[in-house]
Amino acid sequence: MCFDHAAGRSYGRRGKTPVIPGTGKRFRCNMISVISNRGRLHFESHKRKGLLRTNPHQCYRIAGALNMCIFLSSGRFDPLMQTKAIRSAARVWHKWFPSFAIPRKIHGLKIYFDFRDNPAYIASSAERLQCSPEFEIIASFAGKMIWDIGCNVGLFSLYASSLGCPVISFDISSKALRLFERSAAKNRLSCQTVNRAFSTRTFLYKAPASASTENRVNPDALAPDKKSMTYLEAASTFGIPQLIKMDIEGAEAEFIESQEFKRWILNNHITWLVELHRPAYKERLIELWPECLLKECQKPPALVSLMKLTPPADSTCAVFSDN
Repeated sequence: MCFDHAAGRSYGRRGKTPVIPGTGKRFRCNMISVISNRGRLHFESHKRKGLLRTNPHQCYRIAGALNMCIFLSSGRFDPLMQTKAIRSAARVWHKWFPSFAIPRKIHGLKIYFDFRDNPAYIASSAERLQCSPEFEIIASFAGKMIWDIGCNVGLFSLYASSLGCPVISFDISSKALRLFERSAAKNRLSCQTVNRAFSTRTFLYKAPASASTENRVNPDALAPDKKSMTYLEAASTFGIPQLIKMDIEGAEAEFIESQEFKRWILNNHITWLVELHRPAYKERLIELWPECLLKECQKPPALVSLMKLTPPADSTCAVFSDN
């Protein structure tokens, strides 16, 4: 393959070889590809000396037509994040520290986070947050419809909207969506938010009061006040997306197990970007989704700097109550 490849008819003087003039400096590489007996496409590009790293944007575009599922290994697989000390510190933090909004600039966008509910976002540097693989994948779908399931304060939804993507953002926390809408207004972006759980079935649940990224649906809670939305209901309301990004704290298991959801993904050629919160989900995904091209992305370790968790003395951020 080379970038100035030309095909078609040409001509030349009698006795001379027809020649097509080159359009620029030639760049050659070789691509090795194979399709397994399960229909999976594997490919790798090489140049003459060493391995040539393929452009990930091109890989995602190619795989978008081949029913691709991209899954992320959650930072909570990290043993450090499972220690009792870290879990205890998180509980103390959420219990005693105040709740107010703090703006941060990420990818040129001013995004509001909650000081109490989003400490990891506040403690991490902007450079570290911008290295998340989700941004690179979303950039490959610029201008295409995206569903952001479990959007929280809208970090990835706002980035997608800035690239011209129609974005439908789902989250169970009304507090997180208020921060999201405030950020969208600040950046003059248009995003449609849906304050309902996203599921394969319909059920009632109790909405959480915090904006934590670890909020989970509790269908067994007393006095349920919300009703979930199924993917088919969302499709009939908003249209079929080209990319579904999903981070729903373990609830992705029901989508992995659902054969109806898999057929819907395959029939509509949707790329599904899902964060897996348990190691066992990866094995189930490989076992139950053999028809899809699977790609694993490793998330950076969730290490934070406690020095960055102190709010500035001259902060004029708005305060959000739990209700």
